[in-house]
Amino acid sequence: MIKEIPKSDVVVRPFKVYKEWTLDGDNITPLYGTLQTDLYDGDTDDTNSDGTSKRTLYDSLKAQFYLNPSTSSILTEVGKRKSYASTDERVIGETIGVLAIPQQNYGEGLKIGSVKLEYGSITVTDDGNSNLIDSASNHKGNVFYDRGLIVLTAGVTDNVTIESFDLSYRSTMTIYENEVFLSVNENEFNISQNPSAYDGTNRIKLKTIQSTIDPTTFGGFGEYDYSSSVDVTGSYLAPFITTIGLYDNELNMVAVCKLPKPIKSLPDYPLNFIVRFDT
Repeated sequence: MIKEIPKSDVVVRPFKVYKEWTLDGDNITPLYGTLQTDLYDGDTDDTNSDGTSKRTLYDSLKAQFYLNPSTSSILTEVGKRKSYASTDERVIGETIGVLAIPQQNYGEGLKIGSVKLEYGSITVTDDGNSNLIDSASNHKGNVFYDRGLIVLTAGVTDNVTIESFDLSYRSTMTIYENEVFLSVNENEFNISQNPSAYDGTNRIKLKTIQSTIDPTTFGGFGEYDYSSSVDVTGSYLAPFITTIGLYDNELNMVAVCKLPKPIKSLPDYPLNFIVRFDT
């Protein structure tokens, strides 16, 4: 037995969930980018341990995130900023350190205000506006939340690197709570689907059952009014609902709900169920 659910009886509520992470050099390979003004030479240009060009990495990040502070705008620059009028939030040095968090480790993005990075004797945290600030309120770099990208733009030298670091943050994911209101009218779902309730195997004729009170009286699932008059216990009058299945438009079952206890479906009154599940 299947009943169509009106769209008005389905509500979907999105909400954010967060997971705490702690990563280090075993999880992320630090990369570096350098400003180079000479002509590109694939044979002599400096590369990172993974083979990426330091020149290319520097130029790419500069083009995406570090345009001229005096001309930057929300239309030409990627990432969150405290103010597009400021000139000290997107300042890039000649050498940068980069930590690219794998997408499976940050989901839809890093939670704003959750990033903490320790490297060498330096500890930086994000201010909620993409800026990485040390304990002395010095600007050390930026975090781009939706890219899982951390860029250190100040103080990265041959003696100050991010080869050894500890990074903690929270990843973000959207969960959707689905709430489905199910109404069962008095004349619906009152016939047992159990094969033992039918005569034979064609599931057409409901079986007639002998009364447990008066052996000379018979009734069945399809004779509620008469059966209730001869068996006040209602032992065989109506089925119990134990499971609810939800189907898509092509009648594929997409969700199953098990009730905590069986509910008897009588033709005397309607039943309402509320099913909730997350996707």
